[in-house]
Amino acid sequence: IGGVGGDGVTGLAAAGEGSLIVGGYFGATADLDPGPPVLNRTSQGQADTFILKLDVANQLAWLDVLSGPIETHVLDIAVSEAGLVGAVGQFRGFVDLDPGPGEFYVAGPGVDDGFVVVFDTRGSFLSGGAVGGPGNDTVEGARFMEDGRLIISGNFSDVADLNPGLSEEAPFSSRGSSDDFVASLDPTLDADWIQVAGGDALDFVRAIDVSAGGGIFVAGGYGPFMEFAANGTTFRFNSWGSDGSFLWNLDLDGEFEWAG
Repeated sequence: IGGVGGDGVTGLAAAGEGSLIVGGYFGATADLDPGPPVLNRTSQGQADTFILKLDVANQLAWLDVLSGPIETHVLDIAVSEAGLVGAVGQFRGFVDLDPGPGEFYVAGPGVDDGFVVVFDTRGSFLSGGAVGGPGNDTVEGARFMEDGRLIISGNFSDVADLNPGLSEEAPFSSRGSSDDFVASLDPTLDADWIQVAGGDALDFVRAIDVSAGGGIFVAGGYGPFMEFAANGTTFRFNSWGSDGSFLWNLDLDGEFEWAG
């Protein structure tokens, strides 16, 4: 996969029956079919996003391209038990989240904003949305629950709307230059719940995973301290150096379990 511009793969997810969902970015003109056939696409901006499915024989089953005038980067891929494909990432300016003949534009009020999009088993657009505000915001991670809910995690700064759905939610304000969030989304991408955590400096999420028995696990970094809302109180720990790493566990309803 690649061409004359900057290209990279930034997300992978197994999709059942030996198939694989691959996500990444490309600039200028790039061949997006990893097999012998050539399938060139030209980006509209400095970097566009591609999401593709490879079958068990590593043949291209379908290809989606998400384009905007500046930059669009996919950062994580998730696949549900029903085969739906979720993709999250960051964009600048605006992006069309419908790779088909239709259009579904989302615009960001900030320097960088986050996007969420869901496709069906054939790669057709189902739903999409954005999170963000006037600062720098991104959606870093995504995982589907067994009941079909999509759990997303990311970072936000300043004041941001962290619900990618159509329902209006009160914006969240970061305590430091960047705080962390986790949200549970229904099939329309409206948030069932949103939880935030952070300190007075730069905090960031780097990984997320879910399990039916253990809930939701989030990992990232912080400095010099991190605070979590914990059942009506505040759970805080300090880094030993200038910064540190954290693990954060929530139950399936978004309630704090533990952090360390």
